[in-house]
Amino acid sequence: MSRMISIIVLIIMSTHVTFSRNFDNVRIGDYIYNDGSHYRRKLEDSKNSKCIGVVISVTPNAEQLEMGYTHGIIVLLEDIPGLYQWWPQNESVPGVPDASSVPEENAYAYTHKYLAPLSEAAKACVNYPKVGSLFSKCFIPTESMWNLMLENIGLLTAKLMDVNTDIGIDARKTCAARLQYLIGGFKEDRYDYWLAQQFGSYSAYFGHLKGTNNGGYYDSYDCRGRYTLDGNPGYLGNRTHRRRLRAMCYF
Repeated sequence: MSRMISIIVLIIMSTHVTFSRNFDNVRIGDYIYNDGSHYRRKLEDSKNSKCIGVVISVTPNAEQLEMGYTHGIIVLLEDIPGLYQWWPQNESVPGVPDASSVPEENAYAYTHKYLAPLSEAAKACVNYPKVGSLFSKCFIPTESMWNLMLENIGLLTAKLMDVNTDIGIDARKTCAARLQYLIGGFKEDRYDYWLAQQFGSYSAYFGHLKGTNNGGYYDSYDCRGRYTLDGNPGYLGNRTHRRRLRAMCYF
């Protein structure tokens, strides 16, 4: 009898090892729930606890520290429904810094301060329900944040993002598969995902499961061959095109 009790106690203790509301011990790849709990594997949602996303960074940047979020970045488990324009005109946006002039970590400011007045994409993030009281409101990620997801969850090294060899091709395909398995819900089609920064006077950054692009022209890298939304090879960063959103938040 005493042995059975000891076994039960051990089982109970082991189930609590993976559970914590203490963000100080959170790790990259943890699944975060709206009540602040986090686990190494995804559990079924309950009435009072819903999984909101996956930790992609535990190194807080200057912007989030200034906002009081001291632990890292989460990518949400689901797309924000719909397709959105980055900006209503395909021209330089007054008052919005070019990507090269503002730190890439300033995703919250890009979304909520610079873009939200007229950007459909930014307003969709601003209006998206806050995922929990312990987290910031959602924002459009920057290129560097998207790359953190590719590198830390998809295990795609920066060196292989643009390598047109069998090794590079296989690494990007593996990255996409890992992101779908560990995070899920991504759409792999011509729409891709808007990022927060503008590039030059008429394009904006976007990301997909194998890399990022600042506009550019059609290229023939395996599954990275990109087309404009009319189905023809050509320029990609047109801000009036409608693309998907996968938001992130600070915690």
